[in-house]
Amino acid sequence: MLQVDVQLGLICVGEVEASFVRALVAFNDVQLPDEEALQQDTAISALRVKRSVNCLLSDATETSVTHRTKLWSAGPASAVNWMLRGRANEAQLVVLAHTETDGEWSVLWHVPVDAHRVEGATRFLMQLYQSEVSAPQTITYDQTWTPMKRLASVVEQAPEETAMAEDGD
Repeated sequence: MLQVDVQLGLICVGEVEASFVRALVAFNDVQLPDEEALQQDTAISALRVKRSVNCLLSDATETSVTHRTKLWSAGPASAVNWMLRGRANEAQLVVLAHTETDGEWSVLWHVPVDAHRVEGATRFLMQLYQSEVSAPQTITYDQTWTPMKRLASVVEQAPEETAMAEDGD
């Protein structure tokens, strides 16, 4: 269950609180109105592009409904070109920050995911989610611990299986 606290700037997924969220999304064929999909600021030569996407990590098998949301990105044309040219079903791994508008997210970072790697990326991200949800939420250290000892304690608590396997292996 995803909850957003706009006043605190927090996103809650289950019991985990965060300021930003990772998501695996795919562009869909929903056409937004022109004035919403593209805005231009001629004073600074910047564009603001908004697209509708499907979240690939939502559990559509239980509800048979795909979770749709809107992403926006702003900057010079070269920085938002990936959103302008994105084709339906093209997957992207993104880091998002919530905006003041429900159902809209600001893209902070993105990387394309090849179609043949989407299944493996989905498994990897779901494993990561499960390990983050089941892991202790706070880590405490003795003030006398060295940085290496602190790192070792974190590594000991980390899950063993977090490698992203190739699809079809």
